[in-house]
Amino acid sequence: MIDDTKSKYRARLPKDLLSHKNKQTCLLGISMNNPNQTGDKLKATIELINKRFSSCVINISGALQRHNLHITGLSKHDAYSQAIAMETQWKHNGWTVISKLSKL
Repeated sequence: MIDDTKSKYRARLPKDLLSHKNKQTCLLGISMNNPNQTGDKLKATIELINKRFSSCVINISGALQRHNLHITGLSKHDAYSQAIAMETQWKHNGWTVISKLSKL
């Protein structure tokens, strides 16, 4: 479980986005197998979003994971079922951090 302390990591925006001070909304795409988008690293990203943007759209692309699973040998049906299960698990684990987003 993620506590209320500040993340030990620091998220940064690419330099080309730093000059866009009028950006109000961000899009956070979540790839469920990306270790940078879980736990304390996700928390650092949420902290940055809370500082820089007035709103944020979150896209958790769980169903897209089915393609990665399918090429590893699972049937299309099994790959889709497993991808949806992975998305559900990610949401369960990640929601504590996502709920810290002050601009939901």
